[in-house]
Amino acid sequence: CYNKDTKKFTCNETSFSRLAGFEFNLKSPLINNLWVTPQVILSGNSLTLSLPAFEVPVELKFPNNANTCELTVFLSLYVQDQEFHDPPAYQSIEINNDQKNVPAQEFIFEVPDGCLCIVGIKLNYFWRSQNIKTVINQKNFNPAGICAAIVTP
Repeated sequence: CYNKDTKKFTCNETSFSRLAGFEFNLKSPLINNLWVTPQVILSGNSLTLSLPAFEVPVELKFPNNANTCELTVFLSLYVQDQEFHDPPAYQSIEINNDQKNVPAQEFIFEVPDGCLCIVGIKLNYFWRSQNIKTVINQKNFNPAGICAAIVTP
């Protein structure tokens, strides 16, 4: 994407598509815990991550010592020519291990023009007892990955 003569980046929508599927923790890949495929669509300045309806525990796996999962979708924005990096935006839902079905979900973000948008999912697991949540995630168990990397026109 980098042109040495002009010292500028020339990117199209799919220039960073190889980032999709990147796992942040190989000891606990996201794909081992969340068995549904998210779909990311860019329409104008609206970026949508859609998750189909899924079943617990068939398509969302819980570790034995967890009874709650916070599924978080994050969006990081980068504008390379301006050295712009916005703090990540987050949206999340909470899922209990006694739920049988989780309805389809849409996470919608507004994105600027000419921007690299990196979209990912992180699963935070907890043991909840009497409204107190104890974190289960640790260094060796922290499922998270990148779902899409799209450059807006």
